[in-house]
Amino acid sequence: MRYDTLVDGAEFARARGVKPKSFTETLRAWPATLQDRLHARSFFAVPLLHVILFWILVGILSLLPQSFYGCVYRRGAGFSASFARTLVAGASIADIVLGVLFLVPGWVRGAGEAMVVLSAIHLVGLSAIALQLWTEHFGALLKVVPMMADLVVIGLSREALSRAPRPSKERARPSRGTTDRA
Repeated sequence: MRYDTLVDGAEFARARGVKPKSFTETLRAWPATLQDRLHARSFFAVPLLHVILFWILVGILSLLPQSFYGCVYRRGAGFSASFARTLVAGASIADIVLGVLFLVPGWVRGAGEAMVVLSAIHLVGLSAIALQLWTEHFGALLKVVPMMADLVVIGLSREALSRAPRPSKERARPSRGTTDRA
């Protein structure tokens, strides 16, 4: 975008009878609206906040003494109270750590992949011992599915953005002996 059109549009202009506009001319003809700017600025905000708040808050809430999941593990799987508390505490700490790592730019992909794997384990494990959680009114298991989709979308978007081709700096620099001044 910085370097405008990098190809000669003369052949297109001859074939169509219309001279193509440069990128800058196109933007001037159709300036961004307030909605365009807000959407562009918040493109990743909603899924990121959704993921981060979900993981960190669920991790913190699950560490509380009255945690629902400890009861599920004890009743559904027949685990001892101490093992159920240890299992819930370990999963909660993993949730918090992954939520925080998701905030670190170099760890987004790795944390996202770990979140998807941990979510899948969570779904399979709880489905095996407490299938009724799929129909529970707060959606204990159902809410995990869109969260996994958010993680995949964020991961793919970040991947695509990080691999986007960038124009060579060589094209933008004037050759030796020329100046930028008019």
